[in-house]
Amino acid sequence: MSFFALLFLIHGALWLAIETEGDLHKRSVSTANTLWPVLLGVAVVFLIASRFSTRLYDNYVEHPAFFIVILIFKDKVKTDDLSYEEAY
Repeated sequence: MSFFALLFLIHGALWLAIETEGDLHKRSVSTANTLWPVLLGVAVVFLIASRFSTRLYDNYVEHPAFFIVILIFKDKVKTDDLSYEEAY
């Protein structure tokens, strides 16, 4: 199963866990709890394979200052202030 398929499965399971109650809620929480370690492992394999199969990391290796860009923008994106009610 691909990384993105697992990602969407967990997303759906978490959505169901939030939106439902009872047996379906319990099953969706169980599914999400079961799948997240698998997704983590697949993500690590995906990133390692990307290192050897693509030139994705070449710019960062050649220009380490690019890592600063990641550190600068990680604090700019804050999802704590957003809520579902505000968005809709």
